[in-house]
Amino acid sequence: MRKRRRPKGSRPTQPSYLIVVQGQATELDYFKRLKSTFRIPGVNLVVEPHSPEKIVDKVRYNMANDKAAPYDRVCFVVDVDDSSPQQFQQGFNKARKSTTGGTKCLFAVSNRCFEVWLLAHFADIRGREMEVGALTAGLREHGALQAGSDKHLAADFPVKEYETASRNVSTANWNEIGPAPSTAVPKLVEELIRAAEAS
Repeated sequence: MRKRRRPKGSRPTQPSYLIVVQGQATELDYFKRLKSTFRIPGVNLVVEPHSPEKIVDKVRYNMANDKAAPYDRVCFVVDVDDSSPQQFQQGFNKARKSTTGGTKCLFAVSNRCFEVWLLAHFADIRGREMEVGALTAGLREHGALQAGSDKHLAADFPVKEYETASRNVSTANWNEIGPAPSTAVPKLVEELIRAAEAS
């Protein structure tokens, strides 16, 4: 049976996203792969290697010349790393103040780092205390990284296993530093997948 044509002008407007990552390799690799694999529309990616209290101001400044702005969502994907709780609170407050009627600004924090989310594609890490070195070693053990690199994802990284990864890690809320290990990245990924399915 042929599908009925959608009446002209009835297609819902797809949400637009600006995803801001701190890392120039791993995080960027992952979200590029996610966007391509699921054909997620309306997603722009930028790298801003700044601490939480500075990243919001930097992005707001750059958006003045961004032809794709305004966005429905601006998501800051950041790691706890060496940033203090005070720096995060400043960042969270700036994000809330930058939220307008049309644009919502949110932090997706990984504790300790983005590799928490990546390793969860292979193993249940809930409640496991793991330093950054152990997380990277786990990714190497599972063949998740390119040979000779601790930063770039292997070509066959299982991006499609996001549901498994979501079950394997504690999910933090938006604008929250969760316990180690935890991450709010599942919330962002699931929202992006829903956007792709609705397109």
